[in-house]
Amino acid sequence: MRATAVFIVVLFCLQSGMGFVSAVTPETIIIDGDVSEWSSDTELAVDGNGVSLQTTWDENNFYVGWSGTDWASMSNGADLFIYFNSSESGSVLSKDWNFAHTLPFAADYGFALEDSNYHQYFAYDGTSWADQGQLSTSEIYVGWADNPVTELAIPWTAIGSPTSLEFIVYAQWQDEGHVWTAFPSENPSTSNGAETFSHYYRIDDINNATSPNSVPVMEAGGVDKVDDALNLAIIFHQHQPYYKNKLTDTYEMPWVRVHAMTEYVDSPGILAQTGTKVTYNLVPSFIEQLVDYYENEPLDDHTDMAKRPWPEGGYPNATALELHTMQFQSFWNSGWIYNVSETGHIQSWLYPSSSRYSELYDMTLHNLKPATIMSDTLLSEQDYLDLQVLWYLYQFSPDYVLGEYDVNHRDQGLIDLFMQPGQYTHADLMYVIDKQHEHMANVLPMYSELAASGQVELTTTPYYHPIMPLLMMDGWTMEDGIRVNKASWPEDVQNHLITGMDLFEEKLGFRPTGMWPSEQAVSPAMVEPVSDVGIQWMVTDEEILMKSTDVNGNFIDVDVASNLATPWLVTGSDGGEVATVFRDRVISDRIAFQYGTMTPEAAVSDFIAYLDNIRQELLDAGEDPSEHLLTVALDGENWMFMSEFQHQDNARPFMHEWYTRLASHPTIVTTTPTEFLSTNPDLPVIDNIGTGSWIDGTLRTWAGEPEESLGWQRLVEARQALVAFEEDNPTHPGLDTAWESLYIAEGSDWFWWYGLDQDSGYDENWDVLFKVH
Repeated sequence: MRATAVFIVVLFCLQSGMGFVSAVTPETIIIDGDVSEWSSDTELAVDGNGVSLQTTWDENNFYVGWSGTDWASMSNGADLFIYFNSSESGSVLSKDWNFAHTLPFAADYGFALEDSNYHQYFAYDGTSWADQGQLSTSEIYVGWADNPVTELAIPWTAIGSPTSLEFIVYAQWQDEGHVWTAFPSENPSTSNGAETFSHYYRIDDINNATSPNSVPVMEAGGVDKVDDALNLAIIFHQHQPYYKNKLTDTYEMPWVRVHAMTEYVDSPGILAQTGTKVTYNLVPSFIEQLVDYYENEPLDDHTDMAKRPWPEGGYPNATALELHTMQFQSFWNSGWIYNVSETGHIQSWLYPSSSRYSELYDMTLHNLKPATIMSDTLLSEQDYLDLQVLWYLYQFSPDYVLGEYDVNHRDQGLIDLFMQPGQYTHADLMYVIDKQHEHMANVLPMYSELAASGQVELTTTPYYHPIMPLLMMDGWTMEDGIRVNKASWPEDVQNHLITGMDLFEEKLGFRPTGMWPSEQAVSPAMVEPVSDVGIQWMVTDEEILMKSTDVNGNFIDVDVASNLATPWLVTGSDGGEVATVFRDRVISDRIAFQYGTMTPEAAVSDFIAYLDNIRQELLDAGEDPSEHLLTVALDGENWMFMSEFQHQDNARPFMHEWYTRLASHPTIVTTTPTEFLSTNPDLPVIDNIGTGSWIDGTLRTWAGEPEESLGWQRLVEARQALVAFEEDNPTHPGLDTAWESLYIAEGSDWFWWYGLDQDSGYDENWDVLFKVH
């Protein structure tokens, strides 16, 4: 439609016998929708839609001509924007019109046109964009369906009466805010979220006679971070429950191994290619299992069958139930794996193996339960072997295997198998599994190297991920009305903390100063033991801040940006002090639950817009955003493969876009909590921290249902029996192992799956592990 509109304008000019003439400034334009008086030298550019931009000026006005758009048409125009830089100060962000775009300079003034009913010019007042008024009817002609020509006469006095000027012009869709064209044309106009503009026009001296189309296009040398940028801490929680069966010395579930070479390498691998800073929380139980896999190569419920005798042309030595179960579980992976196209996909090189995996998927049944697991037809021998190789092969990140994170990680043998359309051998299967154990040794070094460079902070959690507030309680009665009779177990909390810190130091070379309490569960009683082991800061949820009281006994309003976007100093009921950051739940959950349905560009634009809005709230309240810290905290791996990101290359494109744009966005500075606290900010004080977790701000997920109460009572009885046994047998050689098993049983994950509030589909597996421990 735009091209048609331009044709109409040109046809009108030709029919009128009018043509463009040449001229230099000063040049005066009559604002009447007639382009015939614009000289040919005023045309700066014509875009791919046929839209043309013209400019000129005289001693009173800066003139803009735009041909080809009916601004009242939702499919043809939407909104026009012009930004001017006429001084050293200004804003590097445009006014927020669905998105705040990054400008190639610090702008002082701007102009917006929606249609004939609304237009406005505005100025940056040091903290925000303030409306300044409208152009008079003699200063504006708005393009419409029958004459899509727009003319503006912007008084120099409205934009600071400059002697030199820089400017940029663009148009965006009204509802979505996506830019569909921009001038200079070197700027992006992707119609896909907030843009970072890189080029602008520069008039060195408006008093000099100038041919407007000779005005140079300048490239911004990169936008520096502004002095009042908002600090952002991103914290990822890398956790796996303790899956090892101490009786059989095998792993009942394979998830540490399954995710080690995908999610746990993709995040730091992509991060290292940017300048963004992140905090990773490494849970000791996860570290122990990861190290065990690459040092000792223990079996788990999957590799146990793969390594059994497997006659050529036959099935492995397994029961029919085992074969059917393994066939079903070999599709427990991300949806993108089955949908790689031969061309045009970010991972098209995987098409041969992906198409084979997809073929096997279509040959089998899914959404089965234990009672119906035998309902599916067993694949043929070769198909079954192909499925097993593909199941293990796609537990590798393709980018990792290609050596994109570290050239030394490149594995040509795995690359060749990825590019093979099936017909694998048992030797291929053993190669993949052996390489998996070998490459798992590279995971922790990827984190420790980033920590050594200062790009990431590494933190930890009590060893087996217990809910510390529950361990510290003297029993409770919750929603189910069942009394759980237990004493406070501070010595158990202390053991989880000390042994966890010790293992972390042993494997990573230093003791962390930050902590993610298991499930972000906190209470006044757990502050002192956390402080006693040298932890200086911890993270929990904004719901906890809302339940906390300040030194005046008032509850804290989390809707006030300055309250949520700052660490607080928390004192425990029995002493100890720990700085505490409270995650912004809204934006954290958008990553986990919404962004997988959006393009990476649009998702990151939304993320940045949210943070820029928080920054603006701080500015409007008279606060300096550089003195504040907004915290985003979420699981480190689940959101990548369990949300809709599983269909978007496991979130790898999103992370590339996210980390890259955060590194360059001028009003956001990524940091770590320790780095922020090292500036010795004056922290507000919490007199009494609320008790709860990041799940609804309560502890109900782990206590309060009959199954959970029964589990706790069994744990209480087991502990009482162990204490009594130790009193009678203080030197028994099995005591350390017995206590270790008890501490494992104190972990949060068993109680997570008890009750009706959570359902894994295979809760009986968790029940067995809890009882084994």
